[in-house]
Amino acid sequence: MATKSNIYKFDFDLNYTPIFNQSDYDIYTMCVNNDNEIIFNALRNNDGVVVIGIIDSKGNVDIIDDTFDKKITSLEFL
Repeated sequence: MATKSNIYKFDFDLNYTPIFNQSDYDIYTMCVNNDNEIIFNALRNNDGVVVIGIIDSKGNVDIIDDTFDKKITSLEFL
């Protein structure tokens, strides 16, 4: 689940854990895979660069591209 400022992970007992604070990014699109990894396309707020990143299940962020300057309309893990 995503709110205006956080992304949360839920389990089957409806317990939730915040895994990412969105204050650093304005997320345009995101997709979740079976390993609870999130790929996202966002505007990085501190420098105005459009990025593609991955958030792992523990909330660690890895920016995989910061040269793409377009909003992506759809993301899918392959």
